[in-house]
Amino acid sequence: MANYNLNGAIWDHLTLTYSFATANYDSSTQPAQFSNILSNDFLKNEIREAFASWDAVSFINFVEVADSANVDIRIGYANIDGPYNTLAQTTYFSSNGFFKSDVVIRFDLGESYSISGQDAVLGNGVTFYSVALHEIGHALGLGHYEGGPAIMHASASSAIKTLQTSDIDGIHALYGTPQDPINLAIDNFGVASGWSSFDRYPRDVVDVNGDGRADIIGFGQGGVWVSLANTNGSFAPAKFALSNFGQDQGWSSYDRFERSMADVNGDGRADVVGFGQAGTWVALAGANGTFGDAKFTLGNFGQDQGWSSANRYFRDVADVNGDGRADVIGFGQAGTYVSLATGNGAFAAATLSVTNFGAAQGWSNQDQFPRFVADINGDGRADIVGFGQSGVWVALAKAGGGFNAATMVMNGFGQDQGWNSNDHYLRTIADVNGDGRADIIAFGENDVYVALANGSGGFNAPAVEFHNFTPGMGGWTSNNAFPRFVADINGDHRADLIGFGQAGAYDSLVFA
Repeated sequence: MANYNLNGAIWDHLTLTYSFATANYDSSTQPAQFSNILSNDFLKNEIREAFASWDAVSFINFVEVADSANVDIRIGYANIDGPYNTLAQTTYFSSNGFFKSDVVIRFDLGESYSISGQDAVLGNGVTFYSVALHEIGHALGLGHYEGGPAIMHASASSAIKTLQTSDIDGIHALYGTPQDPINLAIDNFGVASGWSSFDRYPRDVVDVNGDGRADIIGFGQGGVWVSLANTNGSFAPAKFALSNFGQDQGWSSYDRFERSMADVNGDGRADVVGFGQAGTWVALAGANGTFGDAKFTLGNFGQDQGWSSANRYFRDVADVNGDGRADVIGFGQAGTYVSLATGNGAFAAATLSVTNFGAAQGWSNQDQFPRFVADINGDGRADIVGFGQSGVWVALAKAGGGFNAATMVMNGFGQDQGWNSNDHYLRTIADVNGDGRADIIAFGENDVYVALANGSGGFNAPAVEFHNFTPGMGGWTSNNAFPRFVADINGDHRADLIGFGQAGAYDSLVFA
């Protein structure tokens, strides 16, 4: 149940003007008339601070202007009903659910406020500032709320002097939650630059030159492009790195021909691993951000072996046995297969490691039931994390390269909790606090949640950490259209947020 009430009208624009009324205008078009001008400078500053408080918790920007009949919110005095009754009134006209300009806030001339320290106070302890907050709330679309602590209570209280959770929740329900800032890190790799979809032009964010900072890798029309990370969270101009793994070489769809990035030979640089028609191809990373020639390394995990779709049979590349080299993990029909890296950029034969996380066990769709492989308990071996119907499942890695039985570790982030598509509500795994354990990062409708790894193979309760890169905050409605990643781009060992939007790649060092 909502902890706020709404009036029923809202503004259709988010930059609102306000003025201290100097005159009355046509009474047939003005919702109410003023009795006196509000000229007390102390009280006017209290009103300005009240507008600033609502500004700070909402998308709305308030601008004080000279008085006229076209101002959105006008403020003055009226003879209402004498002391300690109605302290102020807000009156408005609306049309089709939207406020019309000239919303009127009138403070009662019968109230006598005395200056006490930083406040103007009535004899019963109610502050003028809290009354101003209350009336501005009405002028934004909030009604009275009696269910808990609130500025928007019908009766003013000396105990409630500032915006409460219910007030803030109400304004967010009307106008959304303020977005946290993000930075355009490079005007490339976005839709405007031709990177129209992840399926057609996949991108990744990993360290390809071994400097400890994750770089942008894009699989474009003609091959692989790389933009190396700078120390400040920006990226150098993109350079062409390899004439392979692109559209022109037949890698026409990520779902059909999945490509991944990981260090398969233990030199600290992420290599290209591509799952093609006949099997697995590898191009080793060089020290300068380019790649060697692609080589065929394993006759498995390709189209010819039945791995027909990344969505149905997802493959990942991570170090599951702790030897410093990334291995291939494939979620197939019967369960999870592992092919260990051999040290020269190649892989050993695949073996069925655990009869879980496969299509036969109901993990039939990476979009609905995403699975990832990362070290969540800090032992140096990558574990399986799966987001299932009822929540989060984990299979910890064994020393020999296999996995223990899966256990459910969190009743959250699953289908039953409304996380019904990884394309719309992205979930992923990365170390956001630098403790060597991968955490859950989940992009909900309006908020980015983080559930920190607890060290024993599970996760702590999730907490909201950011308000951007989500469908409701910024329009990040599809990970295929606007892919997002979590990786350490500035070398502080804590993962950052990176999103590929319309204009290019945006980032936020939110966990720094």
